[in-house]
Amino acid sequence: MEELKVLIDEQTIQEKVYELAKRIQKDYEGKDLTLVCILKGSTFFTVDLAKRIDKKLKLQFMKISSYGAGKISSGKINLELDLPDNMENENLLIVEDIIDTRKNLKLFNKIFKRKKSSKYKVMYFIR
Repeated sequence: MEELKVLIDEQTIQEKVYELAKRIQKDYEGKDLTLVCILKGSTFFTVDLAKRIDKKLKLQFMKISSYGAGKISSGKINLELDLPDNMENENLLIVEDIIDTRKNLKLFNKIFKRKKSSKYKVMYFIR
C-alpha cells in the first residue's frame, strides 16, 4: 500500500478555517447567510467552517461531477443535485473543495443566472 504524504498539517488547516470563518462573519454581519456545500468533496470543510461561524446560517447542498466512475475528469461537468429554485434573495456562499478548472465557476454562473440569484460568492479550499 502506498504511503500518504501530508501536504498541509491539521493545525494549519484549522487555523485557516478559523480565519476564514471570522472573515465571513465580518463580511455578512447583519445579513442572512446560506452556505452551499458542493458534495461530496467540500463536506468536511463546510462543516468545520459552519461550526466556527458565530451567526445563524442555513446549509444547502449541490452535487456536481466531472469524474463519473473514474479517477480522471471527463472534462464535462454534470449537475447531479441542484438547489431549490426559491433562492433569489438569499446571500449564498458556495463552498468548494478544489477549483482545478474554471468549468465549475462557469457552471455556477449559469445556474445562478437561471435562478435569478445575483448575491453569491464562491470560496474554495485548494486552487
